[in-house]
Amino acid sequence: MKVNVEYLSHSGYAVETDKMILIFDYVEGILPSKYLKSDKQCCFFITHHHSDHFSQSVFSYKKTVVMSDDINLDPFFNVFKVKAGDMLVCDKVSVKVFGSTDEGVSYLVSDGDVNIFHAGDLNNWHWKDESTNEEIELAQNSFLDIIREIAEYPIDVAMFPVDARMGSEYDLGARQFVDGCKPSHLFPMHFQSVDSLLPLQIYLKNGNIQYYLPLKNNHAFEVVVSDGN
Repeated sequence: MKVNVEYLSHSGYAVETDKMILIFDYVEGILPSKYLKSDKQCCFFITHHHSDHFSQSVFSYKKTVVMSDDINLDPFFNVFKVKAGDMLVCDKVSVKVFGSTDEGVSYLVSDGDVNIFHAGDLNNWHWKDESTNEEIELAQNSFLDIIREIAEYPIDVAMFPVDARMGSEYDLGARQFVDGCKPSHLFPMHFQSVDSLLPLQIYLKNGNIQYYLPLKNNHAFEVVVSDGN
């Protein structure tokens, strides 16, 4: 089956399956009106309160919103507040909520046929060029604990941060996520420039995963997901 994935900006992605439209961490850039006008169920997901992941503008669209409980707003009609460990079902959408190594949560969302993971700021934030060995080990252990939880579930399409500001092995978390969770398709996010992503292709280009490179905002991709994944 085909899944449409559109990179909006920074960590923002829109994912459209045969049954639903999911919009993750939309803050800026163009949100195509076709998603809002579609007859399919449309849900917004907010991973945490940081300004590059959360904008109150998403509430204006009058769609279902799932947001992390670190956001200092009370839930209201069609708005659900969640924390790590929660499970939520909204019509055709089931949501498993996992933790993060920064603020907020990460999401595994399924329509029964396609499983989509958005990491938010979940990453191995090791900062190896400036941290002590103890800090690096603590960061990695916290990250791998969450990865082991996620790895219990199949993932068809995943969006994961790759932030070159970390310097050495800035893509270590992405590689560990791929090794542990084995998503079929991986989209990078939270990157500083397209050029910073180019080395990542060397690490992730293999027969078990397809890697995508957004060249600009609103770069859209068509992903073929195998039945039974």
